[in-house]
Amino acid sequence: MVELTEELDEDFYWTISRLKNFEPNNLTLWVEILKKYDGQNWSGSRTAVMKDLLDARYTNVKDLQVADEELLDKRFQSHVSFMFALGLGYENQDGLFVLSPIARTYLNRKNTEDFMIQQMVRWQMPNGSIRVKEKLQKWLDDSRSVIPFVLTMKTLLRLYSQSEIEAYLTNEEIVKILMPLKTHLTNVDEQVRLIVEGRKAGHSIRLSEREQERAREDLKILLSYFEATGLCYVPKSLIGNIGGKAVQLSDVLVLRRDKAEFAKRLISREYAPFDFSKFNLANQFQEAKIGWFQYYGSVPDDWRVDMTVTSVALEGDTDLPIPSKEEIDSAIVEIRKELMIEDNVVRQIVANLVAGRHVLLVGPIATGKTHLATLISQLIWKNHNNGYYSEMTTATSEWTTQDVIGGIYPKLDENGSVIYTVQRGCVTDTVWQNWSETGTVLQRSKHNHGGVEYRGVWLIVDEFNRANIDKAFGELFTALEYKALKYPTSKDNRRTEEVPIPKDYRIIATLNTFDKHFLFKLSDALKRRFAYIELLPPSKEKSEEEKYYVITRSLKDLPVVPEIAKKIELDPQTHTIRRGTSDKAFLKILDSAHDMFSFIRLTKNMGTGILNSMFRLVFVDNLMGADLDSSLDNAFISNVIPQLENLPTWSLESIQAFCCGSMIDLFREKKPVQADFINYQREFERLLDFLRIEKSVKVAEQYRKDEIAEGDWGKYDPWAGKARPKLPFFQQSLEDLIRESETL
Repeated sequence: MVELTEELDEDFYWTISRLKNFEPNNLTLWVEILKKYDGQNWSGSRTAVMKDLLDARYTNVKDLQVADEELLDKRFQSHVSFMFALGLGYENQDGLFVLSPIARTYLNRKNTEDFMIQQMVRWQMPNGSIRVKEKLQKWLDDSRSVIPFVLTMKTLLRLYSQSEIEAYLTNEEIVKILMPLKTHLTNVDEQVRLIVEGRKAGHSIRLSEREQERAREDLKILLSYFEATGLCYVPKSLIGNIGGKAVQLSDVLVLRRDKAEFAKRLISREYAPFDFSKFNLANQFQEAKIGWFQYYGSVPDDWRVDMTVTSVALEGDTDLPIPSKEEIDSAIVEIRKELMIEDNVVRQIVANLVAGRHVLLVGPIATGKTHLATLISQLIWKNHNNGYYSEMTTATSEWTTQDVIGGIYPKLDENGSVIYTVQRGCVTDTVWQNWSETGTVLQRSKHNHGGVEYRGVWLIVDEFNRANIDKAFGELFTALEYKALKYPTSKDNRRTEEVPIPKDYRIIATLNTFDKHFLFKLSDALKRRFAYIELLPPSKEKSEEEKYYVITRSLKDLPVVPEIAKKIELDPQTHTIRRGTSDKAFLKILDSAHDMFSFIRLTKNMGTGILNSMFRLVFVDNLMGADLDSSLDNAFISNVIPQLENLPTWSLESIQAFCCGSMIDLFREKKPVQADFINYQREFERLLDFLRIEKSVKVAEQYRKDEIAEGDWGKYDPWAGKARPKLPFFQQSLEDLIRESETL
């Protein structure tokens, strides 16, 4: 007979006293409230948080009164500590509350069962006692790293393997046999032997009065967390076979038989506890505590645990091939024929795609982001079944999850009656184009487009910034985390179905630089799955090469190439214009256009695509009889003016002075005593930057103090010694914009 009557050491007890029971709606309420305080001073929000809980009808505070602020403040810690223990947020060293990535992910999914599984399998002890560094140090010195869920599930599974009806644990067995263990890595055979022998002998494990108290209070809380995972349940009573007699047991944790196979897969993984030993707790306790919360608040790689054994087999699902150096170099040569893109940018994009990340191409308007996305998918992997066909879609402000994942839409049938159909979103649709379905088997399939068979299909989301990121893409980020899309369906009376995301499927999105603040609305989820790669316009030092590319692209689809080729001769080897044999008037107008455009870029950055449209219009307009100045005037009005709306007055005045007036007169008239002088000082510094003035800091300081000598102003005339095109309509349009800006 097994005797287990010795008193259990206090420090052997799993520290769970700070955890509170919850229902799924309570957890959701809590996370929604925590989100409200993200980035705010936590200690100053104590009563406000408690009042929000009361207003939201959070059941665990229903006995409190809003008016009793002293009691609210006193009860604050006991109600919020379990949210911290679950890794939903932490207080940083500045006293600000930080909502964790897994909390943000939970807000998108609101699947309590999946969340609890992910947190419980790595839930290490101590927990509530993390606030007491002396006790934590004692745990470290005693080599304790218990993960109770893993340890308990191992024991239940071992019992299950002996007899299905034995797959349960009583409070007493947990307290006296499992709790003394130091680590979840223990071989549980000895503990299982003690449990089984005790049951066969009819021995009731005796608990001390203190242990009974702890079991009644704290252990019930722990069991409820285990139950929340869906792998176990806590019945009101259970008939057990103790010593050959049927005995009614209460507060028993029972393994769900239909989840046994899944539980085996789950527990077979390695779960490393958080390493407190890397901190000196005497002087790094705060860092250790924050590290703990960040560990539990991170999003696991397998965030979504599949709770069922899938009946669909996957065939032919392989990783994205790693292109050779020769394949990348060859693709870069082809890309450079189309776009003026740095080699290292292409390599950076490819490296991230191969590493499993999706890509967000960010840059000013017209930098070739969308065109590059298409070329990358096809050219880099062209030796692998012609690469990937890119399905193009453009985001809009009306987009929701239905447009991205899918949803139910009403439509009229042939009789004029309203029926509801399921429509896949752009991501789900392109993912399915990579699969063919035969019975219970999903087979990776090639994609035929225009008579060309591609290895697969990718998605390009253009103008990513137009959509409401929270509303449209939140669910997508979660789907990308666990490699499967769940969308509405009408099959077999089910509400949803899933399609796995192929290992080599990628999304490339584009975002304009002036809207990149959208990135920070879902920065954790977005940047975890999307590599942020910036495409910048060419620097002024590469003006000759940019003009070569612009002329080449402008002439690509024009029917007047021979006529233009007679005036502008290009050198494809050096990517430059052969100035000695090209028409001087044409060169002059193109050089002037590029200078003006380059200066405007200092205020409103724009890509080569805008310049390309301008040059094309100049070529066509001139060939139809217009003089070059008029052609350029038209090009600026139709292509540049729309980009300058909403600029401040001083920037518009600076652009007008550079392109149509006198820069010297503009800045010479501005004096430090004027209220808006600092704005014109910044514009003057832009001019110095454009002119590449030596000792520009000193010159800017002279301007700030109104100390530039009259005879020195000529040094800062950008058109000194050069004739400038006459652009009367562009000048008038700029004056109109200036008047509008002054009224705002």
